[in-house]
Amino acid sequence: MRELRGRTADAYSITVAEYLELWLSRKRALRESTRVIYRRHIDDYLGPRLGSLRLVDLERHPDHIEDFFTDLTIGKSGKPLSPASVRRIYGTLRGALNTAVKKKLLAYNPALSVELPATEPSKARVWDAEQAGRFLDYVRDDRLYALYLLVVMAGLRRGEVVGLRWEDVRFDTGYLRIAQQVVEVGGQLYVGPPKTKAGERMVALDPDTVAVLKAHRAAQLRERLAWGEGWTDTGLVFTREDGQMLKPASVTIGFRATAQRAGVPVIRFHDLRHTCATLALAADVPMKVVSDRLGHSTMAITANLYTAVLPAVAREAALRIANVVPHTREGSVTAM
Repeated sequence: MRELRGRTADAYSITVAEYLELWLSRKRALRESTRVIYRRHIDDYLGPRLGSLRLVDLERHPDHIEDFFTDLTIGKSGKPLSPASVRRIYGTLRGALNTAVKKKLLAYNPALSVELPATEPSKARVWDAEQAGRFLDYVRDDRLYALYLLVVMAGLRRGEVVGLRWEDVRFDTGYLRIAQQVVEVGGQLYVGPPKTKAGERMVALDPDTVAVLKAHRAAQLRERLAWGEGWTDTGLVFTREDGQMLKPASVTIGFRATAQRAGVPVIRFHDLRHTCATLALAADVPMKVVSDRLGHSTMAITANLYTAVLPAVAREAALRIANVVPHTREGSVTAM
């Protein structure tokens, strides 16, 4: 594959399709799951619609890009895509064109002027302590009880708990090492590092959760003996009955069905992580500790996500501040 740099005649003649192939081939540090996503965006959307244009045509006529994303939104060439899907495809194109600017193939990134459809962030729905306890009591005999307990108590991401290895469980010290995650792209499972650098962390466990994990390990060993040579040794803590890797989507489907049977509000699996965070804040766990435990890159992310989710925490803080300042005022402040 040739190297393109600067506005040579070659740079003016390269098509968008040729450039995207070159760009992707040079992204050597990508996670495999991310590479698959970029590949699909190029093959299914960017290539068919923009691929025949010259790269410089996007700079000279940025309306090509504007029209492309409008068509994706309204479904001119097929089923309309969700705003979130449109934004992910936009992210791929924007990243590719940013590289073109750095290589001096383009003077500026024409994708930056595109207006995308607004997306409404998914609102977190959490269980209170009573609901979380009711669910955990209901699933006590479920073979994935330890998985549910771990997410509620430790706030692991779905991919992190599915990818947890026994070698990363420290029974002697009561800690977990989060070192990898499992993601599913197009029905294919990929094992890679956690979502962010901060996601690589040590998570402390309470004694009861450690005991449950030990019981789960014993149950898994019994399954292994029952399957004999049919057992697949993945080294993972949570597997299918034959030892094979769990699919994250299957974990979500199973959770929703179980929550419905348990008689608690049916929330997203990811909301178990939100539940862990809000319960921790309600228990006066410092924000920095909650942030580190969840693997957030900054404490601001934790604050933005969860202080609005549990208003009672904010109200309690206001009362405590008011009560430490002794002065006469109308009315009285009482504990909630």
